[in-house]
Amino acid sequence: MVIRRRTVRPSGVRSLRVRSSGARSHRWRFFSIGAAILAYVAQPNGLHAQRGSRAQATARLVMTADRAEVGLGQTFQLQIRAEVEGGRLSDVSVPDLSAFDIVGHQVSQPMQFQFGFGGQTQFVQSSTVHTYRLRALRAGRFKLAPARARVRGRSFASNPLTITVRAGSGGAVPPPLGGSPGGNSPLGRSPGFGLPGQGLPGQGLPGQGLPGQGSGRPGSAVPEPGKALAGGAEGVRFDPQAFVRTVVDKAEPYVGEQVTVTVYLYSRSSIRSAPTISREPTADGFWVHDLLPPTRSLDATQQVVQGAVFRVYVLRRFAAFAVKPGKLAIGAPELTLSTGSLFDLLTAPRNIARSGVPVTVRAKPLPPIPASLQGTASSKGTASSKGAGSSKGTASSGTAVGQYTLATKLDRSQSRTGDAVTLTAQVKGTGNIRDVRPQLAKIKGLQILKPRFEDDITIQSDLVGGTRTVEWLIVPERAGTYELPPLEFYAFDPTTRRYRKVRSEALSLVAAGQPVSSGDGAEGDSAGQTPSAPVIRFGPIRPRSALSRGERPLTEAPWFPYAVAFPPFVFLALLGAREWRHRQRAAETKNAPKRTSKSARKRLKRAQEHARAGDASAFYSEVQSALKSVLEVRLGEQVGGYTHRELRSTLQSRGMDEDLADKLIEELEGCDFARFSTEGRDPQEMKRAIERTGTLLGALDRFSPSSAQA
Repeated sequence: MVIRRRTVRPSGVRSLRVRSSGARSHRWRFFSIGAAILAYVAQPNGLHAQRGSRAQATARLVMTADRAEVGLGQTFQLQIRAEVEGGRLSDVSVPDLSAFDIVGHQVSQPMQFQFGFGGQTQFVQSSTVHTYRLRALRAGRFKLAPARARVRGRSFASNPLTITVRAGSGGAVPPPLGGSPGGNSPLGRSPGFGLPGQGLPGQGLPGQGLPGQGSGRPGSAVPEPGKALAGGAEGVRFDPQAFVRTVVDKAEPYVGEQVTVTVYLYSRSSIRSAPTISREPTADGFWVHDLLPPTRSLDATQQVVQGAVFRVYVLRRFAAFAVKPGKLAIGAPELTLSTGSLFDLLTAPRNIARSGVPVTVRAKPLPPIPASLQGTASSKGTASSKGAGSSKGTASSGTAVGQYTLATKLDRSQSRTGDAVTLTAQVKGTGNIRDVRPQLAKIKGLQILKPRFEDDITIQSDLVGGTRTVEWLIVPERAGTYELPPLEFYAFDPTTRRYRKVRSEALSLVAAGQPVSSGDGAEGDSAGQTPSAPVIRFGPIRPRSALSRGERPLTEAPWFPYAVAFPPFVFLALLGAREWRHRQRAAETKNAPKRTSKSARKRLKRAQEHARAGDASAFYSEVQSALKSVLEVRLGEQVGGYTHRELRSTLQSRGMDEDLADKLIEELEGCDFARFSTEGRDPQEMKRAIERTGTLLGALDRFSPSSAQA
């Protein structure tokens, strides 16, 4: 008969010390084998029992993901866990993962228990975990079908799963360098660039057909920096270890059109931390808006350059809007990165300084507005007085770039003369909404104050847009019905290269009441009377003056002594309160060890209750908390952030005996392991742990640490 058992323990946790002798270990092994043999022989028919167990084989499949929503180009983890009882897992069928790039695949068996006699082996319980590390290749909502597994001819299915991939998350795979169709990526579906022999723009390796080196091969011209992408531009200087690449999606945009700028870092080795950017990419002549969230993780993708796999990180991504035509430049960034793995303790980190290459953008002026859209001339709105007719007009507001809608409204359509009415205009759409400035024409009889602007900028799929709200305060000065003309402006759409007139609806305002005069010299009342000049009158002339004094001085007031004594009384009261608090803190500090020792004893009592209940995890947690609480009070500092090795060094530096420090650390390590070990559930082991902990607490009560060294 064969018994095999495997238990996976968390890494970094030391094994619980074996305190039993070798003879006792052999006795326990023989006892386990004998018990298994008796259990097998006690069956009426071993072969019949095996055949019966085939029909009772069960499996449970669970498919989970660490995130249900990811960004384009970001990686996530998909896990399929199969727990089988009474059989062997023969096959696991994963769902269709063609929408994702499989970065890695790992299979583990955390637990497997089987026994058999002779050549027949029966699986009692096993667990298999398939872990896939996937990268999102395109945006959308993907429904993963259930994973399936077969156990002794029976089919079992897991739960379905839905993964949502957002566009424009800042982690997208960068485009191929120079517009190459792709490289020999070792990941299969990961797009690459720069096949060997094609060459890279900028400074590169000799003999690879780089610009300026004369490859001499017809038809093998390599794009120059700034013209590498179809419709876009880029700046890159190749380096076999690490280099910076700046990509612009449009090389010749219109003035006011969005240009998306992305700065990538390519590195052969992993980086220890986020690179330090000493100089940001400048954007003189642009209005910019950041497209990446303020806090994010620096995820890496992989691409092939010159036959070597590089890790690619997105450092910056922002939208730039040209404010003037002509040649504009995106400046070269400079950064310093630290390469090397965090787990490589033998090799010192290597700091590398890299700089990018400037990218030139040629901003084109907007074409003229067609005459067909300018047929309606802009005119000032008019008002009718007391029921008279009114003529309509429009208020033009210039030109904007993008796709917009315009809506206006009044907070009320009727008002008294002299009362303010709010006119609100809302511009929504995609583009630089700061360029949209609706203008309201002057209307006779209405006082229009300076407008107030409020912008709400949003980002959808790396496109900047939002809502601009403009509010005017309008004060009617005369009674009548006023026709507010529609607001309008011209919007140029870069995708269709056409203009469109964006126009709102006309509004009406009815004012009632007596006319009021405005502060800018408006006409007076309806009678046309000119207001008379104010009459200035002087009082009687006094040739002499006399000062009169109060009946009695301030010092003779009945409240004066109390007012003088109040500040010293308050000062003395504050001093007394301060001294009382100081003594209270000293008493608390003095009695803290006693209180902590009592609290630790109570924890041991609770640990004994957990031991009687058979809860090993709660038992060892209470034991560990009791020891750490006494240590923290004795040392005067928190010990939860120390590793066991650091804690041993700290205790010895504070004057603790080496033997006591070793026993204390061994007990803490034993508690860590015993939570996940079957040996820790032994009642005798729990009883011995209580005894050892009580002895350690008594030794800690007598321990007086020295002062901490700076």
